[in-house]
Amino acid sequence: MNKIHLMHKLFGIGDGFCKDCRHFTSEKHNLKKYRKCRVYGESRSEATDWNAGFAACGLFPGKPYAGDRTIVSTMTKGKREETEIPGQMTIFDFS
Repeated sequence: MNKIHLMHKLFGIGDGFCKDCRHFTSEKHNLKKYRKCRVYGESRSEATDWNAGFAACGLFPGKPYAGDRTIVSTMTKGKREETEIPGQMTIFDFS
């Protein structure tokens, strides 16, 4: 499921475009424009880049989002605890 389909599943489909929504942001960094949805999540990764032409979700044009987290941070699991693999070598084995 892609980003906008997830937003439509969670909030329904709005009657406009993301570019006209209050939750849509557009910023320039190093001569490149980055577009994000504040509800979906903002990061410095292309994984959260947003298409201004998407059909808006049910939060359009600016219904408040009552969640305490962005969708991306809700979906991502915490960092897994690192475990040693039996027989795994370390850099200290090469002294």
